[in-house]
Amino acid sequence: MKISASKQRMCIGGWFLAALVLVGLNASQFMSLEEQPLVGYSPAIKLVQTKLQDFDKTVATGIFAMKDRIHLIGAGARYPADSQAAHNPGAGRTRMGTPIPEAAEIALPKLSGIMQALDPRGAVYYRAVLNGRVCGVRDKIDEYTVVKISPTAVVIRHAGYNWTLDSPVPYFSSDLGD
Repeated sequence: MKISASKQRMCIGGWFLAALVLVGLNASQFMSLEEQPLVGYSPAIKLVQTKLQDFDKTVATGIFAMKDRIHLIGAGARYPADSQAAHNPGAGRTRMGTPIPEAAEIALPKLSGIMQALDPRGAVYYRAVLNGRVCGVRDKIDEYTVVKISPTAVVIRHAGYNWTLDSPVPYFSSDLGD
């Protein structure tokens, strides 16, 4: 059997065969690169990461220790606007003559968080977690009544006095940068 071809076709076929050989060689080298394990971070980057993690632990521990030493029981106390106790010579007493409670005597409920919810009409309202119970406006927790719940604070009332409990700030959260 005789195969006849022109020189031009043989030249193109030779180039095509050479291209296939080169692609095969490069593909095998590429596959060998793919099988190698990835190289991790450099030692300098690893050192910086460990130092930052140690710093983060130190700062967080300091914050928690500081929080345990500060007693802000009466710091959020709010008194009625019509109270003249600050202007009277008998400051420290209310209009009715009863003493204003000292910060040490006040045992305010602990606010764990504030939740946002929607009613059936789609209106936004808030619920507060006080002493582990979910409460709404006009609910009673111990001897306190919840007066108002906003996204950032809860106002409670007892014996004619209002106290504002600020919403707790999470130590670590993904949305603190907003």
